[in-house]
Amino acid sequence: VQSARGPGGGYRLGRVAGAISIAEVIRSVDEGLDATRCKGLKNCQGSERCLTHDLWEDLSRRIEEFLSDITLGELVATQSVRSVSARQDARVIRFQPPRATGPGAAPTPTLPRPQKARTGEGDRWFPPLRSGGG
Repeated sequence: VQSARGPGGGYRLGRVAGAISIAEVIRSVDEGLDATRCKGLKNCQGSERCLTHDLWEDLSRRIEEFLSDITLGELVATQSVRSVSARQDARVIRFQPPRATGPGAAPTPTLPRPQKARTGEGDRWFPPLRSGGG
């Protein structure tokens, strides 16, 4: 991911969305895919592994495989993601200062609407991340 600061800035992918797996995205933000309580250290029960350690370890491996087989491009192309994105975009309130009136008043500048990333396009900018949303 590359970023640009300031008005009109945001984030863009360094590679095309179709070449980035969801597992890579999760790992890139330091989120693990390990479902074991001990985080793979095999010390879940004191200094020993617990009775179900192998079960959770197998689940972790299957989650990793599953998410490695789905690309960011495939995910954003799904109808459910597109509908959630449209709903969230509709909630964005854009601030525009009051317009100056009278002779010689300069027009009020407005920020360009951020472009949405499209599947397979690694050079489109994403709007800046907003906090507090899910």
